[in-house]
Amino acid sequence: MAFRFTLEAVLQFRKSLEEFEELALHKIVQDIASLRLEIEQLLATQQSLREQKLGELTRGLPAIHLQEMCEQEQQLIEAVNAQQARLRELEKRRLARMALYRAARQNREVLSEIRKQKHHSYLREQLRQEQKMLDDLFLVRMKDGD
Repeated sequence: MAFRFTLEAVLQFRKSLEEFEELALHKIVQDIASLRLEIEQLLATQQSLREQKLGELTRGLPAIHLQEMCEQEQQLIEAVNAQQARLRELEKRRLARMALYRAARQNREVLSEIRKQKHHSYLREQLRQEQKMLDDLFLVRMKDGD
């Protein structure tokens, strides 16, 4: 008789749930990485605009151009602030998803451990029965040999 784990369907479900949570966590981590890159690019553009504005100021920049540059800089500041708020939200989601993933992994590990123990018990019982059969066979041969 082959080994059958009565909770195999539950174990498979727990494995798929763990994989789902892991994929969702990876997606959030990717989103965080791309958002951080976007923030860095915005900050670099902002720094470049500041340097350009300073250079133009030393050469005598018309007021209209200075106003345009200040408005562009303000828009960049607002964009950076919005992306940083989004980043904080994603970090909260990442922490929540990490907790879900850990719980799913723990649940799967518990069932995997139970399965492993049951399989080990099954193998011991199989060996015990096999040994009993060999002992009985030996006794029958010994009795027939008398």
